[in-house]
Amino acid sequence: MIEDTQYDDFDALERIRKEEINQYYPISLLDAKQIAKLKLLNHQLTNLEIDIAKEIKAQIKYAKSRIEDKNSLINDFSCDLSIEFYLTNSKYYDEENDNMIMKINCSFHDENWDWGIDDKQCHNTLSSQTDKFKDDKHCYSFHGLYDHTSLEWNEILYIDTISFNITTTLEYDNDN
Repeated sequence: MIEDTQYDDFDALERIRKEEINQYYPISLLDAKQIAKLKLLNHQLTNLEIDIAKEIKAQIKYAKSRIEDKNSLINDFSCDLSIEFYLTNSKYYDEENDNMIMKINCSFHDENWDWGIDDKQCHNTLSSQTDKFKDDKHCYSFHGLYDHTSLEWNEILYIDTISFNITTTLEYDNDN
């Protein structure tokens, strides 16, 4: 179960917005090459979500086994995911900064979930707005970029690199 999802923007986005006119950038302005790049990003994120979900489930299973182990002091855990989006091949790239555009943070406490990362559901909310994505299945994180952040389409197109971090913390609290 995903307990919480947060979206944070970063310095690279500020550099883009400082030079470009930051106004509403409707999907109708996207050309075929830009649509293809966005579809590729969705495909990459879909595959990444599959790998992330496997790793999160393995880490949660391990954490639960430590809690169940009578010889272990561990009695709780937390599992947090951070997906980070960077620009690298852009005139806005600055080697003095991290070049992060956006970060998605999620917390997990169970290895079974039916909503969120790799949930196998279609999160496409654009099919009624445009034919450009009419039959596409959007993964949770791609949907989050265009529907739950301040990013405009032209800004999403700057994403070149994606990384993720999974942090599982085994916890002990003597109050239990």
